[in-house]
Amino acid sequence: MLACVTGATGIIGSRIVNRLTVKGINVRILSRKKTLLNKGVELVIGDLLDPLTVERFLLDADIVFHCAAELRKESEMILTNIEGTRHLVESIEKNSVSFFCHMSSAGVVGRTSACVVDEKTECHPMNLYEQTKWESEKIVSEKGLENCRTYILRPTNVIDELKIGVLNLPTYPGVVNRIKLLIKGKELAHLIHAEDVADAALFFFENENTPKGTYFVSCDDHPDNTVASAWKMYRELMGFTSAKKILSLPLWVPHVIRRATGNYSNKGNIVYSSQRLLKAGFSFKLGFEGAIRSVALSKRDRSGTTSLPA
Repeated sequence: MLACVTGATGIIGSRIVNRLTVKGINVRILSRKKTLLNKGVELVIGDLLDPLTVERFLLDADIVFHCAAELRKESEMILTNIEGTRHLVESIEKNSVSFFCHMSSAGVVGRTSACVVDEKTECHPMNLYEQTKWESEKIVSEKGLENCRTYILRPTNVIDELKIGVLNLPTYPGVVNRIKLLIKGKELAHLIHAEDVADAALFFFENENTPKGTYFVSCDDHPDNTVASAWKMYRELMGFTSAKKILSLPLWVPHVIRRATGNYSNKGNIVYSSQRLLKAGFSFKLGFEGAIRSVALSKRDRSGTTSLPA
């Protein structure tokens, strides 16, 4: 069996590659430059914008995980996120690929009045990244891929030991960061560890009877998945004494501030629900608390401390 993975050097794609090789599955990755490879991994140099390279990349592929995306450079988002996905899907149609997992983003929902978002919520993406990820989803879903089990995953704010998101506030925050906590503290942090996202992708591959379609991958249902609670938990796990009570303004305050500055994003209490994923039989290995603990443990290990509080 051959698995092809795009975005294989990213925090999700690299974990998918590791899981596949552990299972003894041959893996082929697509990269613009040479990179260190695990045993059992083949490298195709090139990118998704060249249809011939994509054809070569998917030659004899059985399963495909599409994790590549442009997050930062707006000038490249349309080409990478939309056209690159189009080339990949068109090539999948021509090959005997039996499984396809497309890694999207919860951000495709965009502006919404819903307090709880699920797979039935209409999408109205706002910024260019959200728009291009939504367009890529439509390419995947509208093609049909009748003979291929196809899944679209929408993770929320993905973190790992090197990309720690809102936990990046200093353990002893200065005035600016205390103001951030004051203003944004009660907003949901939407944190999800890359390990759990990779596990979800493999879950669909391994469970053939799971209904095809779109799934949110989120720990938003956890009551402490807020900016202030996440930072407080992280601080305590780093070995500091229990944090002083963190004062946070009501949720409407940051929303009003954003609107006053021309940012018409959603209120900070929107829950991206993973109920469909959980009902399919998936369970989070780390979850919200485990994600923060994993990040804290790694940081302490790198700083020379070997234990965490119980």
